[in-house]
Amino acid sequence: MEAKREGGKVFYQLAAREFRVPSELLPPGEEGGNGMADLRDLSEAFLHAYERSWGLMHAGEEDVYGFGDRERPARPQPLPDAPAAEAFPTHLDRLTLRLTPERFQRLARALSALLDEAAAEGIRGDGQPCTFALLAFQGVTGADAENFRGISRGTNSFLGAPAT
Repeated sequence: MEAKREGGKVFYQLAAREFRVPSELLPPGEEGGNGMADLRDLSEAFLHAYERSWGLMHAGEEDVYGFGDRERPARPQPLPDAPAAEAFPTHLDRLTLRLTPERFQRLARALSALLDEAAAEGIRGDGQPCTFALLAFQGVTGADAENFRGISRGTNSFLGAPAT
């Protein structure tokens, strides 16, 4: 839809709420391809936020990693028990385990439903921009999938104790 004309230029305003682009135009291996730009931007933004949180971290806090197996699954790591050093602390919770394709899809959909619920709340005029990302994939980070036998859980969080 034409919005205005100025100095021999025509400015258009996007009227559609969504549009479709053939996936072949941006294959994943190309710069800015499907998913690659999102992952790069997400990684850079998270690392920046993590460095900020790390810089504000209380002395004496530690990273904690848990390992488990069928008999003794990895426990969820406790969050820090002191108040957070910042209003919007960085939080990462990673779980690697063996799942059937059906369970993988149910779990990914359930986690995405939480994001849908938050999106339905709408934009808060008094809030700050925050990003929540769900990454789910077949494979193991930093290890050989053939040798992975148990459950791995890693929490890297600066959330602190819940506000009372």
